[in-house]
Amino acid sequence: MKIRGIQLINTFGFGRSVNEQIYAPIGLIRIGMALKRAFSYEKDVSTTDEHHTEISISPDSNVVGFYANTLTYPRVLEAALKAKQAGKIVVLGGPHAILRDLILRNQKEVIDFVIEGKGEIPIVQLVEALEGNRSFENVYSLSWRRGNEIINNPLMPVHLWDWEEYCPPDYELLVTGIRPYHKAFARIHREEVGKIFHTFTHFGCRYKEAMKKRERQSCIFCSLCDPLRVRKPMEILAEIKYYLDRYAQKGDEVVIKDYGDDVGGRPRLVYKLLRAIEKCEWWNNYKISLTFYCRSSELTDPLAKAFQKLNASLFFGFDSADDEVLRKNGKGMKVKSHWRAIELCQTYNIPIQASLIAGLMGETHESLEANLKFAKKLKATGLVERFNSGMLIVLPGTPAFEMLAEKEPGLRDRDILTPDVTRALWHKHFTKKASVKDAEKCARIIDKMSPLHGSMGREEHND
Repeated sequence: MKIRGIQLINTFGFGRSVNEQIYAPIGLIRIGMALKRAFSYEKDVSTTDEHHTEISISPDSNVVGFYANTLTYPRVLEAALKAKQAGKIVVLGGPHAILRDLILRNQKEVIDFVIEGKGEIPIVQLVEALEGNRSFENVYSLSWRRGNEIINNPLMPVHLWDWEEYCPPDYELLVTGIRPYHKAFARIHREEVGKIFHTFTHFGCRYKEAMKKRERQSCIFCSLCDPLRVRKPMEILAEIKYYLDRYAQKGDEVVIKDYGDDVGGRPRLVYKLLRAIEKCEWWNNYKISLTFYCRSSELTDPLAKAFQKLNASLFFGFDSADDEVLRKNGKGMKVKSHWRAIELCQTYNIPIQASLIAGLMGETHESLEANLKFAKKLKATGLVERFNSGMLIVLPGTPAFEMLAEKEPGLRDRDILTPDVTRALWHKHFTKKASVKDAEKCARIIDKMSPLHGSMGREEHND
């Protein structure tokens, strides 16, 4: 068959956050770029984001691809059913595709194909197979049906994926363009900021890899799986310059948010990036601030000095203000390291974005109270830009999910895992000394402490 067009869709999710309106679906955009390039721009490719426009199944597309995580999956199934009723081939990708075998078994009438992991190469191969130019067996990471049999192809080797190949993302593939995301950021967070862009300075988590080598447990609720890789400063700056040249004007206030998972574990990258920026002639034509994620245990005085010079704010996954809870959840840090990091931020006047999670393993009334006291004391420093406080969500592919499934084997047969169900079961087995209501109340109080009018606003947040 001839594939005329491919429509890529990002949907709402459970407990959705207002902040989702500022994050463009970069993964889907990259997949769109791969399709455009592979087929010489002959096929119609578009990306629809439900956060800014209603989902309407395009009559010009044969294939509809959905990004799904555990929170969005139920909504994806609703939209996918409409696509099937319109005669489309439906493909599912995203983090929830880790359940690819289960999805195809349970959603026979809705989902035709599932791609697990990075999708740029597999989706091109799938379109080639649909057009008869490749066998389905030779599509990386694909799960598909051959009669009543479900076939799970080998995953794509990680060395084949290259971020730079489709960087920077082409925001023109969004049916709305990039402007609604900038307007949402100004409305929700900082009215004076006209533009926000997202990048990766690195991939993977060094702490997680270090614990794996030691055969020790890292964060039990973390689903990160990217291999370690650090980008070159000139690659990062070239991407940022592309955004500024295309979408900003000199003098604009611009936020660059780094999606990298662990910049504190890569101090050399930070120092090299700072040196490159100091030599950069165009950087000071704009009022640029950066946001990085940093583990509290990894912030040092030299790093803090560098972040100050970079005009950076730091997002800390504090997660708990109780040492025993931090230990049980494999966080590898203590409350003392939290305050050491906060003191360094005070010394160098570095704004803080703070994450605290309620309902972690071993949560008690006392640990929840410690979280509240910690948040109040932190807010009093005047450094907090926002709190990102929410309930733990147990995601497939995490150690926490495996622990829960050992207690509740029936979870292994379910592709729809709504947070209210998994949360109740998690508290039943692992958080007996604090109720769901107590944890929710704590998360809600802290979330409302956010100085900005747009806190995360979501009930759950994980790394």
